Amino acid sequence: ERSEWENRRRKGRFEPRRLAIVDSGAQDLFQIKNTPDETKLRISLVLDVSGSMYQDAHNLDLNNVTKEMLEAKNRINNAVKTAILFMEAFKEDPRVELEIIIFGTRQEIIKPFSETITPEVAYRVVKRILKPGLGTDNSDSAALKLAVKSLRRADAAGGVFPKILAVIADGGIEENRENIRKI
Repeated sequence: ERSEWENRRRKGRFEPRRLAIVDSGAQDLFQIKNTPDETKLRISLVLDVSGSMYQDAHNLDLNNVTKEMLEAKNRINNAVKTAILFMEAFKEDPRVELEIIIFGTRQEIIKPFSETITPEVAYRVVKRILKPGLGTDNSDSAALKLAVKSLRRADAAGGVFPKILAVIADGGIEENRENIRKI
C-alpha cells in the first residue's frame, strides 16, 4: 500500500521545504512516514468470568443457544456483548490490534494480538467466555499483570504504540487498589 508523509513534526526525517524557517525557532521541521496498514493502537480487553459474573445466568447450555439466552440481562452476557462489540469495531481496521483476556481464579489469553478477527475466532471467543471453568474466585490483579506484560511484549515486537487496557468486571478491583498501583 501507498505510504504518505506527515509534515510539520518535531522529529523524524528533516523536511527540506522547511529549511527557510530554521532560524525562526520553529521546531516542526520534520516529517514522518505513515503507512496505512501500520498499527497505531493496541487494546487489551480484560473480562471477568469469575463465578459472580454468572449470577442470574441460569441454564447456560452452549449446545442450545437461544435468542432469549442471548438477550438476557446478566453480567456474563454483558461481557460477551462487550467482546463482540470490540471485535466488530476493530475487525476491519488494520491499525488496531485487539487482545482479549479472561480471568477467574486463573487467567487466559483467548484472543492474542496477532490473531485476525474472523467469524470463527469470534465464535470461539464467545464460546470460551460463556464456558465456566476458570474458577469462582477473582484474580483481577494477576489478569492485569498479564495484560500489562502482554502490552509491553507487543512493544518489543514492533514499536511504541498507544495502548488501552479496558477491564470489564462486576466489582472487587477496588479491594486490590495497592496491587493495581504496583502493576
